[in-house]
Amino acid sequence: MKLQILQGTESGVQKSDYSEAILQNELGIKNYFTFKDLEECIHALKEDSIDIVLGNQEVTNYLLVKLQMSNDISPHIINLYPIDLAFGVSKTRPELIPFINEQIKKLKKSGLYEQAFQKHFYRHSENFRTNQQRMFMSLCIFLLFVIITTAMSSNAIIRQLRKMVDKATSNLKKEHELLRITLLSITDGVMAVNSQGRVTFINHAAEQLTGFIEKECIDKPLDEVLNIIDTDRGMQYEVPVKEVLD
Repeated sequence: MKLQILQGTESGVQKSDYSEAILQNELGIKNYFTFKDLEECIHALKEDSIDIVLGNQEVTNYLLVKLQMSNDISPHIINLYPIDLAFGVSKTRPELIPFINEQIKKLKKSGLYEQAFQKHFYRHSENFRTNQQRMFMSLCIFLLFVIITTAMSSNAIIRQLRKMVDKATSNLKKEHELLRITLLSITDGVMAVNSQGRVTFINHAAEQLTGFIEKECIDKPLDEVLNIIDTDRGMQYEVPVKEVLD
């Protein structure tokens, strides 16, 4: 895009801004629209009242962000103004320009200029947006790394817990088998029942006392397997399983 095409367009500028001087002195354009400030210019452009806005690049970028028009309006000519130009100076006091420029140089040397730029303009610049995108990508990568690391750690913990459970189960089975062998070996009759009073275990001595083998007794009510008889009186007593369990 060339400045010469402005001859056939309806341009908008801030009144008494340097852009107006460019239109008049550099291009000889007299047919343009002036507005109180750049914000009014941008609104006019948005409403198609004008074709082009000429204004300070950084201020325009700031206003586009502020007005949420960055996706609707984009700059076509950049670096239009001289770097050492002082803006906002009355045309009737041109001698102020070198004075203000000198003050700006002093501010740059002191570091205050950089602080002001960072505070008021940098966050609306392309560099800032690029840095923000990089920071966002770095954060996403970091979070992804944390998630993957956590998942791997969780899997390792789960595997360790499974090993511990398997080992505990194996030990419990060994202890249970050892207890079973011990009970089978003793000479006293031993029978075990569950909470419903059904036989779950009987050793060899108890088999001889009851006359039943183990596979005949398992899961049967105890009173069907064990009969208590008073041989002196010839009386049969009920096995007090329910009373004991209750």
